[in-house]
Amino acid sequence: MQRAIQAAVHLVPTAETHTSEKSAALRAKLTGVKPFPAVVARVQAVASDPRRTVADVADVVERDIAFASRMLRVVNSAAFGLAARCTTVRHAVALLGTRRVASIATSTAALEMVEQTLGAAPAIVKHAVACGGVARFLASYAGVSPDEAFTVGLLHDVGMLLVLQAGDSFYEELVDQMGDGEPSSEEEVALLGFDHAQLGAEALRSWGLPSPLPEVVELHHDWNGASALGGSTTNLIALLRVADLLVPRATARLTPEEADLEALRDEPAVAHVGFSPEELVRMWPQIRAAAAESPYGEGEGRASLPEPRARVSLTSVDAAIGPAANDTTAPPDRPAWIVPVAAVTAVGVLAAIGAALLR
Repeated sequence: MQRAIQAAVHLVPTAETHTSEKSAALRAKLTGVKPFPAVVARVQAVASDPRRTVADVADVVERDIAFASRMLRVVNSAAFGLAARCTTVRHAVALLGTRRVASIATSTAALEMVEQTLGAAPAIVKHAVACGGVARFLASYAGVSPDEAFTVGLLHDVGMLLVLQAGDSFYEELVDQMGDGEPSSEEEVALLGFDHAQLGAEALRSWGLPSPLPEVVELHHDWNGASALGGSTTNLIALLRVADLLVPRATARLTPEEADLEALRDEPAVAHVGFSPEELVRMWPQIRAAAAESPYGEGEGRASLPEPRARVSLTSVDAAIGPAANDTTAPPDRPAWIVPVAAVTAVGVLAAIGAALLR
């Protein structure tokens, strides 16, 4: 089948025909997709309306008892560090604010979707959860919203999960052939008429999830398109690309290799986010911890956030990758407020996802 797909890649239709066929294929695939919980769209709409109050957001969540229960599990995770447990949604909204609750609502629903595909695609789910953790960890340094970083990390490959969930045996075979990798955009278009990033973005739009989530998912494999957007959306895409690059490497080995450093040097998103490849290599243990976050932020998997402006000293890492990384430049300055905020929130939703996946 691989050879047939490779042959099909070279059959390039006209732009108009290609666009029409892709749109039709996307619509057909989305027809069978399970809808995102409607409560999320309602929470987002109410939270973004300046005329609505905290009580209004709580009312929306409370109407879905199962969803409200899942949200409370996230809010009450040890990583949130609340002085007292929240026993009601109203208490949670009052403590966290409407915007934060809206973000947690999206992540909670994403958790449910990922959880449902665990049996069919454990490797993709594991990668998504790890990407969410690493993206959220790095966001505290890059001036990007940790909540948004976690959510896009969790959802960036949702298109792959949706195709597998639909029972496409040819795509399942293609994914299996990739091993730890994933099919190229060209291979997916040849087989499906679209790639997983396009399907994922369309699904997020159909579910009513707000920008920049669909745009980030759509362009996470298209750096030229992403960099043309500019602003916070490009920053979020860049952060996701860095996390996506780091996760399979950091989870595969205790110490980085020269090839890891070269891969980081070749990725333009690294410089855009504001890191140097050497800096990321020195943060290897923290990145591994963020990718392997244990339930409720407890145990060996808990990510330890380095203090801002402090170089992470890792002699063993320097030795492992050779002189290329032995520079004495300290990491770029980070705003002083970032780490205290991240320390409270960096593992909240991720902790809940780990607990649910192990449940």
